[in-house]
Amino acid sequence: MRNEHRDAPFLSASADALMNRETGGSRSYADVGAWSGADLENRLQELRKALQDPQSAPPKQRDRYELEAQRIELEMQNRELRELQAEMQASRDLYADLYDFAPQTYLAVSREGLIRAINLTGAQMLGWERGNLTGKPLAPFVHAEDQPAFFTFLRKLFEEGERTSREIRFSPKGGSPCTVVLEGILGSAPAEGTPFARLAVTDITERKRAEAIKERENRVLRGLQAVQHTVREGADLPTLLQRVCQHLNEEAGYALAWIAQPVDDAERSIRIMGLAGETRYVEAMQGRVSLTWGPGADGGENALGYMARTGEYLVSNSLREESLWAGRDIAHSMGMNAAAGLPLVYDDRVVGLMGLYAWDRDAFDEGEMRWLLQLANELATAWATLAYQEQHRQSEQERQYLLEFLNATPDFVAMADVAGNVLYRNPGAYRLLGQDPAHRPLESIRMSEAHPQWSWHRLLNEAFPTARQEGVWQGEMAFLDTAGREIPVHQVIVAHYGDDGSVERFSTIAHDLTAFKRQRAELERTRRSVALDELGSVIAHQLNQPLTAALMYADGTLNRWQGQQGVPDGSEEGVVRVKEQVQKAVEIVQDLRKFLNGGKPQLQPLDLNALIERIGPRLILGRETHQHHLREDLDPDLPEVSADSTLLQECLQNLVNNAAEAMQEAEVDEPAVDIRTRFREDGMVEVQVRDSGVGLPETLRENLNQPLFTTKPGGIGLGVGICRSVVEAHGGVLWATPNDPEPGTTFHFTLKPVEADPEEEAG
Repeated sequence: MRNEHRDAPFLSASADALMNRETGGSRSYADVGAWSGADLENRLQELRKALQDPQSAPPKQRDRYELEAQRIELEMQNRELRELQAEMQASRDLYADLYDFAPQTYLAVSREGLIRAINLTGAQMLGWERGNLTGKPLAPFVHAEDQPAFFTFLRKLFEEGERTSREIRFSPKGGSPCTVVLEGILGSAPAEGTPFARLAVTDITERKRAEAIKERENRVLRGLQAVQHTVREGADLPTLLQRVCQHLNEEAGYALAWIAQPVDDAERSIRIMGLAGETRYVEAMQGRVSLTWGPGADGGENALGYMARTGEYLVSNSLREESLWAGRDIAHSMGMNAAAGLPLVYDDRVVGLMGLYAWDRDAFDEGEMRWLLQLANELATAWATLAYQEQHRQSEQERQYLLEFLNATPDFVAMADVAGNVLYRNPGAYRLLGQDPAHRPLESIRMSEAHPQWSWHRLLNEAFPTARQEGVWQGEMAFLDTAGREIPVHQVIVAHYGDDGSVERFSTIAHDLTAFKRQRAELERTRRSVALDELGSVIAHQLNQPLTAALMYADGTLNRWQGQQGVPDGSEEGVVRVKEQVQKAVEIVQDLRKFLNGGKPQLQPLDLNALIERIGPRLILGRETHQHHLREDLDPDLPEVSADSTLLQECLQNLVNNAAEAMQEAEVDEPAVDIRTRFREDGMVEVQVRDSGVGLPETLRENLNQPLFTTKPGGIGLGVGICRSVVEAHGGVLWATPNDPEPGTTFHFTLKPVEADPEEEAG
């Protein structure tokens, strides 16, 4: 039908024009039921617009417009209601189908238990036509034993009005009993207002049957869980095995459960580790036969021996008919009719044996044994794990004991990898080096920094190669403490090899030799002092006579020349100078004799640099060759030292003489002796006398303490010995080092600086 209103121009403001168009139209207002929805909407908008304009129509026409608009609005509402009813009917039909053909039973019952409605699935479950069930009681379909529970369920539902559920059994007409779960909520009929119960019935028969089938196997599964739980608790092996036996007896229902360990002794005995249940059987067996996994008295094999030897399980569902089971008649007399034996195998090794006895015959079917074998495997793994943990615990305990010992020992103990990374240091190592572990974490430590250069070279070139090849090296080395001082040690280095034969770790233990060397030095000093005292006294006495005579001759010569004419020019002055030098020699001999006889040096504050600059030109006088010269490198910030200048001059003279003779022997082109002073970090003043000569033999460096030791042909060995005695009397130390890689030797000695006046420091 053509929409005339849609095609016509919009209604004008004139009411007459609107009336004319409406009366001249091709359809009347009574036909609105046949109009389309769009036509109704358009016409309604036109009418509303006309009613909003007071000039569009007279009052009578406005009443007509309002009536027509109401009719159109009513028609549109009717149409919406009809569409909603159609949708509701379709939805009800859909839910009715779902209700009837759902796989679950739905029904409604009254307070008295009468069926008011039931779906097709429920009718089929009860074995009746749906039409014949309406109004009938549901109780006759409930198993007789569960009817009290059913009525309790209904009463609780109607009285409390809360959602509730209950498991009961149904007995359908002509069918097998089934187990269901009732779930109910309370409802009411719209017209009557009478409450009724809506029930959903879920058939769980197959699920219950499956649960029943699995129940026996689950007992063993709970045994697995018990094993795992016991292991997680950290229980020891005997506790684990006993708990498993108790579970198999109390929870799984076996008459007897035992677990034993085959002992590898001469008797091949069996040690019972766990036992629960009919323990009288085991007691009777122990009193009758010896439990062994070896051959019996007749040479035959029993069940224990078979399982221990082969690692295979044994099952006897009729003990009377089984020949391998020792004491089967005792078990049968106690009411036990079936037995199973399972070896506990881990890593192809039988670690234990488990025996189970049941009251019923044929108790150990395939399903039962599947779970029992899994239990045996789990138990064997737990057994091995706990045994390993016990070994590991003992190893850790031994390791802890060792760590306690290493932490307590004052010796230096450390471990490093082949790359030189320090992996462990004991407190003694930190104490020896004067380090704080809190400020020196292991990852920041390198082995090379703990050794002087010569010691580190010896480690690389001798110690590590020897330890790598022979497994161990030992010898005398040195460490450096935080102040840069060398600490002599006796060091042992051990190489640790991996599975492939390569070295993975080096460990070392070093014993501080400082106290030992101090004691040895003290002993050598005593021996040297005795020798020097004796020889020095002799020499001083012998020198004193010619020196005294030389003074007398000089004095006599000067006396004779006094007042005489013709004395050569300069002769008198030369004799005077000879007298002065001889007098000075007499004083040195007297001071030296006094010192060697136990006298103490006359310590006074001394400017060491000034002394060296003053006596430097005299230090090389008297050499056969005059090309030697002295080079000085003096620390300008050197503090004053406490020293005896006479003894110190004699010490420097001896060291310079030795240096000059060493270079003369080596035929050095430009021989020079270097004297250097420096103020060290440890607060000592160090003097170095360096030459570029033949070098000091290793034997002499190691025997500086030996009295009267010399390498010079015709030497008496007093020079170095006197120098050491002088230095040590000043509280210092004398030592020699090679100038590697350059030629020559450097002698070092230390002196104590003058202690500052507390009042001056305070000021």
